[in-house]
Amino acid sequence: MSGSERAPALSEGGAPGALRGVHLPTRPRERAYRLTGIGSFDALFRAGRRRQGRWIELVVATAQHVPGRVGFVVGRKALARAVDRNRFKRKLREVLRQERPGLAGYDLIVRLKRPAPGAELAAAIQEADGMIRQLHAPAAVE
Repeated sequence: MSGSERAPALSEGGAPGALRGVHLPTRPRERAYRLTGIGSFDALFRAGRRRQGRWIELVVATAQHVPGRVGFVVGRKALARAVDRNRFKRKLREVLRQERPGLAGYDLIVRLKRPAPGAELAAAIQEADGMIRQLHAPAAVE
């Protein structure tokens, strides 16, 4: 750096990497919609109804908490690269945000059950989107 250039200043909070005047989008209530803990997943796997697709398995049950919660199961055998697993989950989270009002009464696990390399990943996301939209139909889960 030359004498006239300066490093970006920290914000008032002094958090490392936080720049003054830069606002990153935050979603404070997102944690309320997460299915967390081994016990929660086990209970939902035991009690939920399963819907099978080519790549996706949905496990759905009536919600035990006020907002319906969602969990993802994406193994390394299905998507070897972490960047692909993260992209898959990020895309599904966006689908679920759009469908959230209709999913309020459900706890849901979305599981990628077989490898979906390359172009098949987009097809798997579309399949999950279609299966999630079908949950709005009456009597989807008893």
